[in-house]
Amino acid sequence: MEERQYCYLVKGLVAPLDGISYENVLVKGIDPSDQAKIYFKVNFSSQEEKEKIENGLPNRLENIAQVHALVTDRYVSIHGGSSSTYINTERPFGWDELKGGLSLIPVYTKEDRKNNVTKVNTTLAKYHELKSVFEEKEKSYLRNAIDYYYRSLEDNRLEKKLIDLMISLESLFSREIDELNL
Repeated sequence: MEERQYCYLVKGLVAPLDGISYENVLVKGIDPSDQAKIYFKVNFSSQEEKEKIENGLPNRLENIAQVHALVTDRYVSIHGGSSSTYINTERPFGWDELKGGLSLIPVYTKEDRKNNVTKVNTTLAKYHELKSVFEEKEKSYLRNAIDYYYRSLEDNRLEKKLIDLMISLESLFSREIDELNL
């Protein structure tokens, strides 16, 4: 069985520099910006299992970003940069693989990061509570509501925000996919 970590870069997630972990997810802030790295620890025993896990990680990352938006009302953008490495004694979980090429804008102090610990902890805990919402077809109406709420945070145009929020609200009260105006 292999144990690996996958690391993704996100913007808009203020986290402590030493990191916060919950189950097999670790979130570490990047000083002095509002960027962070999200690490996933995974185990697999076959190439097929590895591919399935790798294909599912971007969805898990998007789900965590959406839950963070629910907790903070803040949009988190996911950057294309990612890395993968084996976990061993020389490279423990959370080992920093992504280096260089980042454009950092000084925004947050250590005090700001300390104040956000509760929000990041809440995000990770809520994500694990809501994992079934993202995975079960019977709960697609909730997934749809979260998705449209998250979209509303991304767009600056008021009319687009309003439409996304209305669809999100409609999704909460409708269990039938055909009734939704997507």
